[in-house]
Amino acid sequence: MTSDIVAKLSKMSKSCLGCGACEYVCTNESRFGAITMQLDKWGVCRAVVDESKCKGCGRCVGVCPQFSPFTDNVQMAACYAVKADPETVRGSASGGAFILLAEWMLKRGGYVCGVVLDESLDAVYVMTKDRSVIDRMRGSKYMYSEMRGIYGEVKKAVAEGTDVLFVGLPCQVKAMKNSVGSNDHLFTVDLLCGGQPSKGVFRTYLDELSKDKKVTNLRFRAPDLPYGTLVVEYEDGSRKVNLRDPYLRAFSRSLINNEACSNCQFANTPKPGDVTIGDLWGADRIITDTDLDDGMSVVLANNDRGAAVVAEAMEGASYFRRIPLSFSKRFNRYTPIRPEDPGKQRFYDMIERGRPVSKASLYAIERRYDVGITGFWRVKNYGGVLTYYALYSLMQDLGLESVFIEARNKIEGRTPNPALLKSGYPAYSREMWAKDRMEEEKDLNPRIRNFVVGSDQVWNRKFISQTALECYALDFVSPYRNRVSIASSFGTPRFEGTPEEYESFAKCMKKFNAISVRELSGLDICRRMKLRATVILDPVMLCDISHYLDLAAKSDAPLPDGKYVFNYMIHPSTFVNAKGVFDRLGMKPLAVKGATAEEIPDLGYEVIDGECVENWIRYISNSSFVFTDSFHGTVFSILFRKPFVTIIKSEKDGKGRVSTLLKSVGLFDRMLPSVEEALNSDIFEKPIDFDAAHKLLAEKREESLDWVKKSLIF
Repeated sequence: MTSDIVAKLSKMSKSCLGCGACEYVCTNESRFGAITMQLDKWGVCRAVVDESKCKGCGRCVGVCPQFSPFTDNVQMAACYAVKADPETVRGSASGGAFILLAEWMLKRGGYVCGVVLDESLDAVYVMTKDRSVIDRMRGSKYMYSEMRGIYGEVKKAVAEGTDVLFVGLPCQVKAMKNSVGSNDHLFTVDLLCGGQPSKGVFRTYLDELSKDKKVTNLRFRAPDLPYGTLVVEYEDGSRKVNLRDPYLRAFSRSLINNEACSNCQFANTPKPGDVTIGDLWGADRIITDTDLDDGMSVVLANNDRGAAVVAEAMEGASYFRRIPLSFSKRFNRYTPIRPEDPGKQRFYDMIERGRPVSKASLYAIERRYDVGITGFWRVKNYGGVLTYYALYSLMQDLGLESVFIEARNKIEGRTPNPALLKSGYPAYSREMWAKDRMEEEKDLNPRIRNFVVGSDQVWNRKFISQTALECYALDFVSPYRNRVSIASSFGTPRFEGTPEEYESFAKCMKKFNAISVRELSGLDICRRMKLRATVILDPVMLCDISHYLDLAAKSDAPLPDGKYVFNYMIHPSTFVNAKGVFDRLGMKPLAVKGATAEEIPDLGYEVIDGECVENWIRYISNSSFVFTDSFHGTVFSILFRKPFVTIIKSEKDGKGRVSTLLKSVGLFDRMLPSVEEALNSDIFEKPIDFDAAHKLLAEKREESLDWVKKSLIF
């Protein structure tokens, strides 16, 4: 039997606080070494248990603050407004209450235990009688603080009869008291706390700050500067002042805090320390008899012992007055529940994608994006969904954060995911429905730098309303924003609409900064509108193939045993005689109908519904041959180097774009008008020179990517 503290916390729906008390007791007292503190995927320090070493002694649970949040301290603590002398206050974050307490302990001959920044700018606990070290403990440090070895030092000192003043976060105070046990030589002070942030995020941000020169010190609170300002001091003596610092903004919004802090058992009274100290926010509303420019501390005496400490330590204060506890509770965090910011997931996703902390913070808090993508991204069509998945992935690879925008609609709420994309896009990548153009313009333009209309027949008036058409002509985009089309299509050789609709559409199009189309026929339409346009590849050919393999890995759809032909059909009637193809190739068919395919005739073999693009990619990427009547079936055959034959009868079936693609890569002979003609040829035995085809494709891909990069604002 094991005493896995992590499992027990999970069962209680609680999270590790990162205090390290369990690691200390397991390593130094039980001597099992079963627990280590490690950074999780979000850079938060957590306990990890090696079950092979755990003996089930349960001492880890005994010291964990989460299992013993209760205290004998009073609910209605005596509350005071405190300010030290002017010289002391000058070096403090607020009113200097910490220094008053530290000096009291030094006079008793005891140690002060608190947090300093070490040479690596990590926040670590030290225990000292040295006033110069204590001065380094002054000021707020909005970062993860390492306790680990300090437990042993404190226990040793108090066991020898020396007083120790331990100052830390409420959960850390509780962890220390649990570890030391009852001892009259331990005095504890907890801080009014905003949460314990991710160490990993801080170190990443520090690397960003240190890009050009070494950082030697950080000041998270400067008395002469607004709250939220970070002062960065460099080795060469220079300093940088970050107003509205992105790391501090992320901290104050709880974007980077340990999830345990969103449901803190130590936030409200009774507090775990003998004394509680913090900033007296809103002091100007209650204090009128002294200057407040240099700050004011709030001090709580949580028990009789704390009251005695406060009475003695605050004798040196220049201002000391009792105030209602309820006032402090109005402006400081005493509520246990603090919901996590809705931008938290996006923040960490951006960090995982390698975005700077500064950008991730700004974008997550202010809902900003580099690119807004509109078009047929939710179409019920495998190729269409993959086209926009490719465009979204391409933007990510270019370092651009994207959001999908749907055509205006009276529906309320967030636009849903494409029905055919099982894994879906995160909610933050799907904008809310907009009811009218004014609402859309007002909401989106301040937050999005580039607006892109994607590929597929987004400009085919036969398929969509004039309102939707003009949405896809970006009629809601302000003049100061960049408008781009990427491989968009009219779907026909001419504009399908009335002269009035044509004029209205053309007026929108003339405001574009850059236009690219998918077919040559689209180029002709643009020229007739007196628009400059370029033909580029469909986004599915611009996206790195690894993104498609990621999709395939999310599918567990069963595959046939042995080699098989992936028979993807938009028009099932095209494949009435296809059984002869499978016999000739000596392979089983895996036949999948298009998502909107017509009624399926009796083909003599089973045809299934692919259900989602994840399955579709899995099927084609694992096949040995592809037999299709689809443009995207053809494209992915080339991308995955699968021998293929494409059956295309006429222009309405996409002959134009398939033939354009195949001619461009030297594979035009792989397209035939019917199954019968294919069977009467040697095309199934003819090998494909994929190296040559990919070389030609790479050239066109480079040209297309170059156009995209030049058209977007980074």
